[in-house]
Amino acid sequence: MPQGKSCGIFFVTINRTKKHYLEEMKIAMDRWKLGYEGFVCQYMVSGPKVSDYESDIIDKDQFKLEERLRKQIARNLIMKDDAGIDIGSGKALAGEKSYIGSGKALVGEKSDICCEWEIAATLGNGFIDKSAFYSTLKKIELEVSTVLVASESTRTTIRLWSYMAAALFVNGNYEGGTDTPVYKPINYKDVEIELNKGENEVLIKCLNLGVRDTRNIVGVQVLDKREKICVTLPDKRIREKVYENLNELGNLKYEDGKLYLGLKEYTISFPKWKSDYEDGSENESVKGTGEFVIPDGKESVRVSCENLVGGASYTIGRTIELSDRIGSFVEKQKEKADKQRYLKTIAEVKSANRGEFGFSIMNILARKALGIDDPLDRKRFFDDLDLVEKRVDCADFLLCGIIRYIKNYEVDEELASRIREVLLNFRYLMNMEGSDGMCFWSENHSLMFYSCMMFAGNMYRDDVFTRSGMTGKELSLYGERKVLEWLKDVEEYGFEEFLSATYTNVTFGALLNLVDFADESISKRASKLCDRMLEEIAMHSFKGTMIAPMGRVYRGVIYPFREGVQSLVHMINNDAPSISGEGWLSYVATSKYVFDERLKELMEKPLDTSYSTGNALINIKKTEDYCLTSVQSPRSDGYKRWKNEKGDFPLDSHAWLKAANESFHGTTFFEPGTYGYQQHMWYAALSAEAVVFINHPGCMAEGSGMRPGYWHGNGVMPALRQQGNVLGGIYKIPDEHPVGFVHIYLPEKRFDEVCEFEDIRSVIGALPFGTENAAVKSNGEGNSSWLFLRKAEGYLAIWCSEKPYKYSDMIFDSELRIASRNSAYVVICGSKAEDGSFEDFRNKAVSFAPYYDKNCGKLFVSGTEYMKYVKGTDKTQYVI
Repeated sequence: MPQGKSCGIFFVTINRTKKHYLEEMKIAMDRWKLGYEGFVCQYMVSGPKVSDYESDIIDKDQFKLEERLRKQIARNLIMKDDAGIDIGSGKALAGEKSYIGSGKALVGEKSDICCEWEIAATLGNGFIDKSAFYSTLKKIELEVSTVLVASESTRTTIRLWSYMAAALFVNGNYEGGTDTPVYKPINYKDVEIELNKGENEVLIKCLNLGVRDTRNIVGVQVLDKREKICVTLPDKRIREKVYENLNELGNLKYEDGKLYLGLKEYTISFPKWKSDYEDGSENESVKGTGEFVIPDGKESVRVSCENLVGGASYTIGRTIELSDRIGSFVEKQKEKADKQRYLKTIAEVKSANRGEFGFSIMNILARKALGIDDPLDRKRFFDDLDLVEKRVDCADFLLCGIIRYIKNYEVDEELASRIREVLLNFRYLMNMEGSDGMCFWSENHSLMFYSCMMFAGNMYRDDVFTRSGMTGKELSLYGERKVLEWLKDVEEYGFEEFLSATYTNVTFGALLNLVDFADESISKRASKLCDRMLEEIAMHSFKGTMIAPMGRVYRGVIYPFREGVQSLVHMINNDAPSISGEGWLSYVATSKYVFDERLKELMEKPLDTSYSTGNALINIKKTEDYCLTSVQSPRSDGYKRWKNEKGDFPLDSHAWLKAANESFHGTTFFEPGTYGYQQHMWYAALSAEAVVFINHPGCMAEGSGMRPGYWHGNGVMPALRQQGNVLGGIYKIPDEHPVGFVHIYLPEKRFDEVCEFEDIRSVIGALPFGTENAAVKSNGEGNSSWLFLRKAEGYLAIWCSEKPYKYSDMIFDSELRIASRNSAYVVICGSKAEDGSFEDFRNKAVSFAPYYDKNCGKLFVSGTEYMKYVKGTDKTQYVI
């Protein structure tokens, strides 16, 4: 499933009868109780309306530029009253409430932003989440509506959460809002409102700046009087039917390749991400009812029901990912790293799908290396140049490939002229003239921009590059200096985007350009960094798959055997799982870089070690039967982090960009309680597919395009400590973060055996003297629990201070939630060789007698303090 792609409406799987459900709800058939921690989960939504955005604001600091653009766009949050007079978001009214006419949200009717109202009702997601990725600057408009039903007239406080500028109206009165869009962390505004007995209309008008991954998110949380409030939809015609639909969809079951749909007929479709932008095939759809057998080869399914009620037509549905069908691709090849075979899979894709458009250059490179003459490749090449000229985000990806092409192959006069025109007018760094949404600061992006300056400047040494005012010779020297800064930094500290299943290939490709086209001294240094990168991948390869904590991840973290980095793992060892069409490896076809044959031996070698990269201390314990690996949070080895004070560095220095990247893409200086981003903190694995981890989601549902997402990254960082085969962790989630739970990724069907054991405080006798009462008070009798898993001869035990419960969103039998803002866990790995039978291992694990004292944030194992939670103070990851 692609990043940033919303997958529809998701629900808690409710395994109970309809009668039981209605008895539990004890409310009318057109109303819902508030969700977890008082969130409203049923809305109607109009938009997002997306339009091009242009501004005359310029700034050499891209962060300040985007901050200024967000403030500018927020001034467009204008409403009109019944008399047609413009009113602002309330500030200009000196505290007086303004009124807006309540044009009701009706399915199919258009809102003030001229987009039709649709249903956005769920049983579990407390947010309207229309997050998306925009390659060029956009204006995003969104309207959201719901109805709060009060059992009596009352005053209550609600919290409006949003990354957007959001204006809140209740019964037509402006009540407050968030004034300016932010990137992170999320904004919120507590508003005390008066609710009439019965129905109260809620309307939220939102604006945002669309730039790269954009958080079009808004939600309402009721903070008090929750027992007096429930929720319904504004459109009375559809309420009861939607209530019935959600109950039916929530009761869907999936098992052994079959969907159990009940008596209602549904439309069954099979969504599939198209890796090729030019793939014109349509998704299949059929009708299904009762026991529906899902055809072989399908990995996801959408179940939809169409309704016509009172003249209102709507479709509501649920997407289910068939995770048990998602396996690894294993291609065994007896010959050494067969580049031709890799190239064929890349060449088969006409143009890599970027959602809004295709990127073709890597596929063109593969076809060129294979001698395949596709007559459309010339047009695709020109199309890529047009995208570079528009400065879409990741235009530097294209530019790297274009430079590799012209370094290896001749081009005709027309194409050469167009390349020259585009390269001379490109914006290579944020301190150059222009305004766009390109990302200059991540580890891979910065290297690509630097090297492209060096290579492009050298190609046109006497020409003037218009956005920098430099001659080609000057630009080349400037780019070379930046490349040298980048190399020195990574040589000294290691990779910041360490072991990233997505971005390792990108950085590897950028380094190969230096290996092949830079002068000898730079080439040798780049080659050594390639060696270092591959050595770390090999260290973390377990049963043919890279199992590693990561500096940047996406949702593919739940399927490590399908990640892009597997192409590199497979090139080291052809027996390892691979993926098809990883475009960056088209560079390998024309590179002089040679893979070290000793890496395969390292992949299979047991390890018990720690090493540093970025600011992170990585631990790994790997045996034949299990792998446990993590980053320590916080470090306790006396390490002194590199300085991150952007104001102390020149804007055009690599140190400034590195500091900016830490703020935006996430620090590797891990501290408990600080905000996270895309960092993956740990894995426990018994095979490539039988993996477990815990994270604090950045959002409430799997379909979100957020970073951090539901499974990838952490909204708030945990405390972590690993000693050999034992890992301890503590999460304390502040009220300032909307997601108040953590969850365990535990795909039950990937394991041979799974069992549960409730901890009935039998451990009291093992506690240090004087702590018994505190432990019982902290945890509660029988509140903690054990989970034990076995795969082949590998064992895994997980102890939780709070008893987790099963939850299903897109995937079934894979998630356990811990409904607490203050919880701890202990993970223990073992094996038959180390511990004897599975029963012996379970008994040994229980004898560790872990317990967690919430009051002082201490986790005890075997009667001694294992770790203590101390909240960090690092603020580098705040980007407003």
